Amino acid sequence: MCGVSPDIFVVIGPFDIITSCMVHANLNWSFGPLRTVFVSPVFHRWHHATAVCDRNFASTFSLWDVMFGTYYMPAGELPKDYGIADKEMPEGLVPQLLYPILQRQPAQAERAA
Repeated sequence: MCGVSPDIFVVIGPFDIITSCMVHANLNWSFGPLRTVFVSPVFHRWHHATAVCDRNFASTFSLWDVMFGTYYMPAGELPKDYGIADKEMPEGLVPQLLYPILQRQPAQAERAA
């Protein structure tokens, strides 16, 4: 793989597991002045908020969202609701995995008409 040693996964694997567990933890950590550099649990909560959509995509460095204009984390606020606005989520694992892929965006529907 382009000269990268497979041993790197020995370091990256545990790091990814720890950071994933941390951002999904029910903690009110925002990382203060580093909030625009590293993903925090509060940053990730806004990713899942029903009131906000298409925001906070980064998994490790929130700096990416800052750079691309998708950063959203109002100071001192937490989301009130989580999930998706569409209440018609299908039952079962496979239908739920396919659901986002099979949805038509409004712009696509207009072009198709």
